[in-house]
Amino acid sequence: MIDNLLNREEQNLDMFFEKLDKMDTPVPDELEGRIRERITGIKARRNLFIKTTAAIAALLLIFIISLQVFPGFKAYAEGLPILGEALKWFKGDIGKEELNSIFKNAEGAVVRPKDMPVQTKALAKDEIEMLSNACSDALKVPYDVGYNVPSPEVIPFPNYIIDIKLKDAEISIQWDSVSSSGSYFQVIPLPENANMKKYLVFQKSNKLWDTLKTLMPVEYPSSTDEMDALLKTASMKVIEGKGSQASLAEVPSGPNKILQIARLLKEAVPTDEKAGLKPMEEYPIVLEFLSDSGVKRVYIMENEFIYEGKVYKSDVIRLRITRAILDQPYD
Repeated sequence: MIDNLLNREEQNLDMFFEKLDKMDTPVPDELEGRIRERITGIKARRNLFIKTTAAIAALLLIFIISLQVFPGFKAYAEGLPILGEALKWFKGDIGKEELNSIFKNAEGAVVRPKDMPVQTKALAKDEIEMLSNACSDALKVPYDVGYNVPSPEVIPFPNYIIDIKLKDAEISIQWDSVSSSGSYFQVIPLPENANMKKYLVFQKSNKLWDTLKTLMPVEYPSSTDEMDALLKTASMKVIEGKGSQASLAEVPSGPNKILQIARLLKEAVPTDEKAGLKPMEEYPIVLEFLSDSGVKRVYIMENEFIYEGKVYKSDVIRLRITRAILDQPYD
């Protein structure tokens, strides 16, 4: 574009001289000298622009060829502040390389759906290789370089986790988000390992998640009298009672929110206590879960709740449920 502007400016000057010739107008020596100086400057800037562009293109070509031909250069470039960042753009597989190394050196791997912890699957060698192949578009996202890491979202059922056993450590892969635009998952060393750091991985697709769904399909629980039944709820209604001030009943409850609240309830510890029910308005919050089998009510108090006649203990459960309904984070 700059070259076009320079050419246009030179063409305008040529037209100016043609008009002067037709008009037979004498040009003062001083003006003629300044015009010729201007033309010389235009040509000099154009030549400089062409030479600079050619030099940048040559350096870029050398950089790309060096990455492909000289492995030592790639290792050297990764350690340099500027070249290291540039390398991320050309490689595009930083997460892929590290994940492939983890899967390749795995002594064993287990998939466990967090929503259904009683179901686990130990993976065979060829299945671990399938997970490695599913990371072809993985890109490592460092936490400390200003990337816009998304806030954790409600992960779809059954919330897969991959536990990988290495020679000197264990790795846990856990998802932060899964959506149509891609997914983010964390690679967490367990226990803490000085040679490994937790990092985030972005996938433009959901290949790893989809591969897990193929290797270990998990159906929603069919039980109608256990806490698991709340995971497969068609709709949820919030009834506010004693001391409620948040107008929770007006907040829409979509599938993700229902799943999030059901998971909070599943974390509670059941007790042997039996509870008689008071009128609904005596409880701060009552949740009505509607499923094919009918309505299930959960009576929420400050640090416990009643479900199916049983008392479940959970610290600040009322606060956590309230914030989940309002889409507010809880630390």
